[in-house]
Amino acid sequence: MAQSLLAHLYPYIKGSQEDIATFSLQYLLSQSSKLNAAFTKFVADTMGIDLEERLQYLCQVTGESEEKERPDMVGTDADGAEVVLFEMKFYASLTANQPNTYLDRLRKNGGKGLLFICPMARKTSLWAKLQELCGTETDDVNKYCVTVNGVNLAITTWSEVLGLLKQVASTVDNAFIPDTGMICLDITSLTPLSSSCPPGELECRETKANILQK
Repeated sequence: MAQSLLAHLYPYIKGSQEDIATFSLQYLLSQSSKLNAAFTKFVADTMGIDLEERLQYLCQVTGESEEKERPDMVGTDADGAEVVLFEMKFYASLTANQPNTYLDRLRKNGGKGLLFICPMARKTSLWAKLQELCGTETDDVNKYCVTVNGVNLAITTWSEVLGLLKQVASTVDNAFIPDTGMICLDITSLTPLSSSCPPGELECRETKANILQK
């Protein structure tokens, strides 16, 4: 019998916003092959890369480099190779490993892309920062995706991801409508609905998130 969403999340309730969101998303992708396939296609289209129809998604897999980087989620292919890394953001700043250590990890292992998922209110500013950190050795794929020395880097929003999950659950996998709805409500409550946050609100939340992250 499949584990309930609440039972799955209980060990992580005291974690960060990013932890809760990551484990929630990974739970859905591991339980529903239809949600998995739809999300994987979305990732491939967003990043301009080819992926298998479905991937196995794992949380917080520590790398083998000296930095011991630990992306929020990894996607592995049928052979167990890491092909995509994911970093979930709400208000916390980028760490020292983001994005370049993650890109190096993908490059070393023959991976294809690194995808950041963030609130709509942070998309433009976070993307500008990511591009700045990557330097000039980039080639544009689309407005929010570049290739960095053979590995693609892209950004999308929680609203896009959650909208996809809700649509797929309601049309082809009705059994996951309750869990998808719960996750969408929980994650939406952590994010500003638009870029029109009150002055200083986003910066204040970023400061608090960074303090908790340390």
